[in-house]
Amino acid sequence: MEQHDFKLLYATYTNRDENGERFPLIEMFGRTREGQSIAVLYKGFFPYFYLIEPPQATLDALAKDAEVRSLEPRTLFREGRPITAYKVTITRPGDTPVYRDRYGATAADIVFRSRFLYDNDLGSHIRAEGEERKTKQPYRTDLVIDASKLSPVDAFFAPLRILSLDIENLRNNQIICIGLVREFEGKIEEEILDGAEKSILEKFRRIVVEDDVDVVSGYNICNYDIPLIAARCAQNGVSTAWARNGRDVVIRRRGMDSRDGNGAKDGGKKYVDKGTNTTVEIPGRLVADSWYFARKEKRPKRESLGAMAHLILGKEKLDVDTSKMDEEWQTNPGRVKEYCLQDTRLSHEILSKIRVLEKYQAIADVAKLPLFDCLLDRNSILIDSLLIRAADKEKVVVPNNHHGDDAEAIEGGYVHEPVPGLYDNVVVFDFASLYPSVIIQNNICFTTISDQGTIVTPEGVKFLDPATKEGILPRVMKGLLTARRDSKNKMKAAKSPEERGYYNSVQNAQKILANAHYGVFASRFYRFTDRRIGGSITALARNYTTGIISKLSDEGLKVIYSDTDSIFVVSPEQTIEGTVRFAEKLSDRFTQGALTLEFEKVVSPFFLGKMKKRYFGRIVHPVQEVVVRGYETRRGDSFPLLSRTLDALFERIMEKDIEGAVELCRREIKRVAEGDVKLEDLVISKTALDESSYKVMRRKKTGEEIRAEDRLPHVQAVKKAEKFGVYVPAGMKVSWIVTNSRRTPQQVEPYIDGIPFSHTPDYHYYRDKLCDAYLRVLETFDYDRDALVEKEQLGLF
Repeated sequence: MEQHDFKLLYATYTNRDENGERFPLIEMFGRTREGQSIAVLYKGFFPYFYLIEPPQATLDALAKDAEVRSLEPRTLFREGRPITAYKVTITRPGDTPVYRDRYGATAADIVFRSRFLYDNDLGSHIRAEGEERKTKQPYRTDLVIDASKLSPVDAFFAPLRILSLDIENLRNNQIICIGLVREFEGKIEEEILDGAEKSILEKFRRIVVEDDVDVVSGYNICNYDIPLIAARCAQNGVSTAWARNGRDVVIRRRGMDSRDGNGAKDGGKKYVDKGTNTTVEIPGRLVADSWYFARKEKRPKRESLGAMAHLILGKEKLDVDTSKMDEEWQTNPGRVKEYCLQDTRLSHEILSKIRVLEKYQAIADVAKLPLFDCLLDRNSILIDSLLIRAADKEKVVVPNNHHGDDAEAIEGGYVHEPVPGLYDNVVVFDFASLYPSVIIQNNICFTTISDQGTIVTPEGVKFLDPATKEGILPRVMKGLLTARRDSKNKMKAAKSPEERGYYNSVQNAQKILANAHYGVFASRFYRFTDRRIGGSITALARNYTTGIISKLSDEGLKVIYSDTDSIFVVSPEQTIEGTVRFAEKLSDRFTQGALTLEFEKVVSPFFLGKMKKRYFGRIVHPVQEVVVRGYETRRGDSFPLLSRTLDALFERIMEKDIEGAVELCRREIKRVAEGDVKLEDLVISKTALDESSYKVMRRKKTGEEIRAEDRLPHVQAVKKAEKFGVYVPAGMKVSWIVTNSRRTPQQVEPYIDGIPFSHTPDYHYYRDKLCDAYLRVLETFDYDRDALVEKEQLGLF
């Protein structure tokens, strides 16, 4: 009997039929405490679901069903009331949807691997006890263990083996080289695979398998690189069995282009449908697309690797015209290989810089899930892990997720009408974890809704007092918030930067999970969604906010804005020190029970526009920095010149140089109108979707459908980019410059890194956009368009 502690990276199962016995074999893959790769196999767990108060005819049919292993009566609870249920255990996990649809089963859409972890209370770090297999096949790990006992253990550090890649290909899709960056045990090595295409593909497979890779990464590899490698492997007769259980790579995407089942259009052009709905699985290993996580972290205006490398790393790509890759490869293959390797290097450094694996490992530790599940980046998966475990322990009915539910949307948080102006010493208060606190304070839960409840929400919904019955949801919230405070204390007491970084990631993960609960409860699809719960949470939050605003106003204090969980108050004190003391007193006064009104910051000066969610200012306590919300500097679909000049305008306003701000705007508007601007300063970007995602519109007179590219600039840019051999996958941003805004539809041309732009921008369009954006600030001081545009230009508007 052996014992091994391991970090769980990936879990799945395979159906087995051995000696006449059919069963699912659980397969778990990870790294041990000692750094060895491990496959842990477990036999004896079967899929099950519940039927609520089934008719006798259903029970009779199930009793005769050869696939049903057992049929056991149970007492479950729904809204505190006991109900009769039957636990139905079957042989094959894949058959569960058939029974669900046939009999209306509940708890019947829980992924089998997740159900196994929930029922055994296992998380991201596990102790396995069992026998080591002498014959490892088909598994490709250092250790293969047939486990007889599994138990959770505390988190520990086990370095992962990371392989980043980038490919270059010709117009006919032939792969000419693959760049690789390996990071194993803290050492980084680089390599270029070139030569005959079949040889390149075979080498790549050997490296993934023989180097025992845990994580495969790259920039946009799920949309492009891996699907194309898989397609070319099929073309060359090369195996894609890269998985640790000997299986092929799995590529799932909705709406795959019908012209080529491998995801590439004829003619060798870069194309994979659906973008972020594309998932790549290499069973036993992880796939971390640095493009996806970088765009989520930074929300950039442009998403090309060159733009992202400049933004995150301060580094530049090599300048190669990718639309002429065939010619480049013929004339200068060395430069192409250098270009490929540099792209691989940049992608790898981006993944490391934004600490993707560290952050999601912390989430996995908190949510008690494999790292693979957390990298899917779906909050409902994380919440399920916490709530289903708790519900099962209390024998509470676990519903299926809802699909196609058209229930009325829940009213959101309170937003106080802004009082526009330029202010000094504005205090910003924030309800710490407002929605989790509301849930705890009022014992809001699907297990505590009751006509006998004594806690009544503004919507008239009643919940039991916690002294009568504490709800699952508030108990989970308490656990997360308490654990977060503990993690923060450990972070402060940490003796090394690594330890401090780990606890910072953990406390942030605990915050994410606590706040994510409201989002899924307010959604229309989640299994525990109940409009009474979501509506009660927001209604109580609005009441708390408006109650405090009312009291402050009654005392003569000026509340100039509020948005969901923040309140902005003008301090009556003239100094920063006095304002801090004023804010601390108010914070203490309005903190009650689980609800904490935190004094977040002092902003001075602070500008508030006429529209909601638009403000900027200089934070002077507790840190020194500028805050901007709602203006085009932070919007991904603005253009660089607009963002940069708005920042300059904000500076003038914060210096209280209003005339200087107006003069700046006049100068920039005139300069653009005259075409005195760099092309890259005019680039606009927006996320592309697959065509099926766009609303169908028809002409009023004829009923003829209007194509998306005939009305949407970014779709037009995607279509035109294809002519350069560049195919923007759905989910990724496309960049363009407007060349004629007076035509319908507006005419644009794609702006592509490394490809010369030969068109003339519509400078009047950009001038108008600048003017409109500037006026959204200056209108507060009663300036209008005439004040910004010279008379000879007015006729052009």
